[in-house]
Amino acid sequence: MDEIQSETRFNVPNTWLEDLTGIRSRRFAEPEANPSDLAIEAGRAALEKCGMDPKDIAMVIYCGIDRYWVEPATSHRVQR
Repeated sequence: MDEIQSETRFNVPNTWLEDLTGIRSRRFAEPEANPSDLAIEAGRAALEKCGMDPKDIAMVIYCGIDRYWVEPATSHRVQR
């Protein structure tokens, strides 16, 4: 929901979401984007940015709901 809509519809300031969560921006993936693929891409970018090797990571914790993988958890795919 657009923040402007929330201000007029629910009578809350347009900064309510940022004030509540600290989130300043949002991004939207393409409808066909797989959440685990996005997590893999983000993980690789983070490792590259900090100069770490994937072998230095002992554990991957993924918290999310992913309709592509119910069991086993999505983190098994990200770990590879």
